[in-house]
Amino acid sequence: MIRRPPRSTLFPYTTLFRSQVTGLPLRAGFRQKVDVCQVREKIGLDSRPVILVLSIIKSNIRFVKYLRDELGREYNIIILCGNNKRIKQELNKINAPFIKVFSYYNNIWELMELASFIITKPGGLTVFEALFKRKPLIFTNFIWGQEKINMDIVIKSGVGFYVNHCEKLKVVIDSFRRHNVYQGVVTPKDNIFSRLDETIEANG
Repeated sequence: MIRRPPRSTLFPYTTLFRSQVTGLPLRAGFRQKVDVCQVREKIGLDSRPVILVLSIIKSNIRFVKYLRDELGREYNIIILCGNNKRIKQELNKINAPFIKVFSYYNNIWELMELASFIITKPGGLTVFEALFKRKPLIFTNFIWGQEKINMDIVIKSGVGFYVNHCEKLKVVIDSFRRHNVYQGVVTPKDNIFSRLDETIEANG
C-alpha cells in the first residue's frame, strides 16, 4: 500500500499563508477632490460634456467615427488606446479638435471625474472605478465569462447598457441626456451604489 505524503509536505506554504477574499484595490487618487476646470485646461477641452472611451479595440473605431460625425458638436471625446500603435494610427486619422487620444493617462480618476459617461468593456477594475465615480457605463464589447457577468450585473442594476451598433449608441446617449445623468448616476437607496458605499466604508 502506497502511503500518501502529509499535506504539509505536498504544499509546504499552506501552513504559512491562507487565501483571503478581498475587494478590488482603489487607488488613493479616486478619493481626492478633482478640480475639473483645471483638468479641462490641462488637456485642452472646452466646457462641453465629455465622453470617455476606454479599452478601445479595432472593431470599436466605427463607434469613434460615429461619435465624431454625429455628436462632435455636442461633446468632447477622450480616448485611451493603450500601446497598440496600429489602433493609435487609425485614431489619429479621425482628426478633430474635440478628440483627445492618449496611450495611457496616469491619473485616470481625473478623466473619470470629467466624463459624463464612459464607453468601455466590462473589466472588473474599470467597472469598479467607474461605479465609485458614479458614472454610467456603455459597453461595446466583452469577453465571455467574467466580463459578461460584470456587464449583466451593471445592466441589471440600471447603471449601464450594452450596444452593438452605432444607432443604438446614439439612443443610449440621448437617454442619458434626457435623464440628466451628467452629474453622476443617482438611483434608489437599495441599489448597487449603496452596497458599494457600505463595502468601501467597512474596508476603510
